[in-house]
Amino acid sequence: MSVTGIEKLEFGVDNLTHCAKFMRDFGLTGDASGQRFTTLSGARVELNPIDSPDLPPAFEAGNTLRRMTWAVTTQDELDALRPTLAQQPGFRQVGDALECRDPNGMTLRVQVSQQVPVELNVEPINQWGDARRIDTPSPVYDRAQPINVGHVVFFVEELAAVEQFYREVLGLPGFRPLHQPRRVPALWPARWPSQFVPASATEPQARPEPRRLYRARHSRGDRRRHCDE
Repeated sequence: MSVTGIEKLEFGVDNLTHCAKFMRDFGLTGDASGQRFTTLSGARVELNPIDSPDLPPAFEAGNTLRRMTWAVTTQDELDALRPTLAQQPGFRQVGDALECRDPNGMTLRVQVSQQVPVELNVEPINQWGDARRIDTPSPVYDRAQPINVGHVVFFVEELAAVEQFYREVLGLPGFRPLHQPRRVPALWPARWPSQFVPASATEPQARPEPRRLYRARHSRGDRRRHCDE
């Protein structure tokens, strides 16, 4: 697999000041513009006005992700993806990156990664049967410092087509759909707070007790709502 992770996320938002404060509070490092932020590894998050001409058309209304850049390690790996990317809607080359759209309408770019390795002094943890931190208190952190961008979640109409795209075009063999098509929650907890139930969803009669920590999300247009059991 040549794609190694997420390089950059570009959002279109209607309140730059409010969103920039969230990014700083979350622990990202911002530049003087107040619109560009980085993780420790150099993965980037960029905020743009919702009507910015520099952004591709949105695939849904409101504040949302407008373009996602995937990383590869070498130019040879990028060149190897060109033939399949060239067959996708909206294909073009932008500088050193290749761009197209996935079946969900999301604009994607692929480029050689500019991120750097991150070396951290990670404190050991104690768990059942494996005590690694002896007579040492757990550290207290003043603020979060995200290392990189770990994942994004897409809510899609055509699940099979999107899965096929990420498997066969981007070559992600480990890609697995984690959600049902939008408007149907992925998982139901045993007791669902009423404010988190979408009006269009029909609540099942029987819902098993959850066995492990999970996160349940709703429709693509209401992605901020979730609950952890």
